Amino acid sequence: MNNRPNYIIYAPSFSENNGGCIVLHKLCHMLNQLGERAFLWPMEPVYKPRMRDRVLSFLKPKPFEVNKEFNTPVATPKDLNDNSIVIYPEIINGNPLKHKNVVRWFLHKPGHHTGKVEYGENELYFIFDQYCDDPSLNNNPENELFLVQLNPAYKKADLKRLLEKE
Repeated sequence: MNNRPNYIIYAPSFSENNGGCIVLHKLCHMLNQLGERAFLWPMEPVYKPRMRDRVLSFLKPKPFEVNKEFNTPVATPKDLNDNSIVIYPEIINGNPLKHKNVVRWFLHKPGHHTGKVEYGENELYFIFDQYCDDPSLNNNPENELFLVQLNPAYKKADLKRLLEKE
């Protein structure tokens, strides 16, 4: 029997314009590339939508998007087992999946986007970079997990700009 954990990464739908979203999806991809079993769990919206947006989303819910270039399978309830490790970004308060093994990845200062911080006990914290750390919460600032994913459109625009200068 294999006792290796599944990694369940609580993430929003992929958007090339959202850095936090990009690195959450990239983390899933990298773990799978390393031979681990990692999955994305579609995240509930963090921000309260306006009434019009709620009505429209009820009428036609948007499908969960993934980056087609990444290996990012979407989890099913059977993928979340006792041995799983759930990874939440810092914007998620509480433990929506009610799991015992929680890692919190600070992609920004806790509370910056939502105005509140409600984390559980016995969580393991990782920071994206030093500016994301909150020493009042995190006793382990050396737990740093930094990933980079360049948008191909930016690479093309930068190359074009460089060629125009010459």
